[in-house]
Amino acid sequence: MPSCVESPKLDAFFAGRLDTTAHLGFAKHLRDCQHCRSEAVAMGKQLPTNPKPVETRLPILEPLELPSAIETIPHVDQIGPYTVRRLLGRGGMGTVYEARHRELDRFVALKVLPRSLADDNDALVRFQREMRALGKLDHPNVVRATDAGEANGVRYLAMDLVDGLDLLQVLRTCGPLDMAEAAEIAKQAARGLAHAHARNIVHRDLKPSNLMLASSGIVQLLDLGLAVVMSATGRQEDMQLGSMIIGTHDYMAPEQWGEASTVTAKADVYGLGGVIYHALAGQPMFVGSGYRSPQDKQRGHRYEDPPPLPDHVPMGVANFVTRQMLAKDPAQRPTTEEVVTFFQHQYPESTSLIHLIERTRLSPGNGFSDGTPTRPMMALNSETSTPALLKRDKSGDFRMLIGIGLLALLMTGGLAWLIARLIG
Repeated sequence: MPSCVESPKLDAFFAGRLDTTAHLGFAKHLRDCQHCRSEAVAMGKQLPTNPKPVETRLPILEPLELPSAIETIPHVDQIGPYTVRRLLGRGGMGTVYEARHRELDRFVALKVLPRSLADDNDALVRFQREMRALGKLDHPNVVRATDAGEANGVRYLAMDLVDGLDLLQVLRTCGPLDMAEAAEIAKQAARGLAHAHARNIVHRDLKPSNLMLASSGIVQLLDLGLAVVMSATGRQEDMQLGSMIIGTHDYMAPEQWGEASTVTAKADVYGLGGVIYHALAGQPMFVGSGYRSPQDKQRGHRYEDPPPLPDHVPMGVANFVTRQMLAKDPAQRPTTEEVVTFFQHQYPESTSLIHLIERTRLSPGNGFSDGTPTRPMMALNSETSTPALLKRDKSGDFRMLIGIGLLALLMTGGLAWLIARLIG
């Protein structure tokens, strides 16, 4: 097999030492070069057995494909000054599209409040809260809002279109991460949170799917739909929250299981601690058969110690994450600035995160990247965010048991009839 002049880059590629342009360019080369693919396999690297290019441009949405949020607008591919190009993600509290500002010729991620929720006061408050929160923030580690408004009764929020993957996608393919990678994520996410906290904004829903890992290696906070603006005295300005329980069960601070109006910035430190724990352990703290229901998870977060982190995590880091960031008492937790200081002291050198994106995109079933976005914005609510505790509906199990009983009865009757015929 002929050699390849690009093959010397293999080690640097998988170690994440190439710059962004070279890294993504080599990923495209690796898709087609059998020599480099063979060498990568010989190095113990896992590659897809039947590689194919990632779909990088979906067709422009046809009118019937658009959800109810905009289906009643006369020109359904237009929302205010934006032309809708394709769907990026859909969740209970919004739909996100790739869109182009017609006058500025700029591509954005356009989050739209569904028309079906236009009269839902809670949904409207949450959407407006996200607009106000993002409008106050301007930091490299926070996705940037560029515009907001209303057109033909449809509320929208325009944000930077990020080329990258959310951390949950990365962890599902690459996790658990090594210590330097997790520390880099912790430093960058904590800087973004510190910027928000300095402006009296608490995110309240820190989780892997709300951290975007951009192809440049930058970590950015996403989805401030549950964020709240605090007054200078530390009281929440939005008192409509009342006693609602808000957050994502696997990462919620103990105090979040009580009244939302008591939650402070220290809840974000706990949430980030839960994310770093997940990144190092490969799973959230309280999972498995003993933690199936929200009530079970609440018990874990409020009263139980997190399971020990893996042995590769240094004792000092493990203690900082599990005993300080994840402390039950908010007063015992560090500030986000102290989180940055700790990890910066432990790991002063910046660690490239670019290779995590390509490891995810190159994994079996994910195909290859050619340097253009595979999923430019967000995975909307990949984990469960709820405003209240959920109760399991057991009616399905009950119906199944009745069905099994009836089937057994019919089989028994049929067997008795058959025996009677044979004896007769």
